[in-house]
Amino acid sequence: FDGGPYEVGERYLLMLKKQRESELFLIVNDEARYVVGPTNRLVSSAKKGYVAATLRGQPLDVATTRLRELAAGQ
Repeated sequence: FDGGPYEVGERYLLMLKKQRESELFLIVNDEARYVVGPTNRLVSSAKKGYVAATLRGQPLDVATTRLRELAAGQ
């Protein structure tokens, strides 16, 4: 559901959601998980979805800048 097992040595970009009644953070679905590839571009196993389609293949710095802008606007 969240994109499969994690691999030792891989780098990931995760979008986590804090749970209201605890200090835990959860990954919501496979659109919130990206492998940072060897060229620093994001790889997603999500088969569909706007977020995955938008971020897939983007350089890590471009994606994180965009995500920070979106989060600041909330």
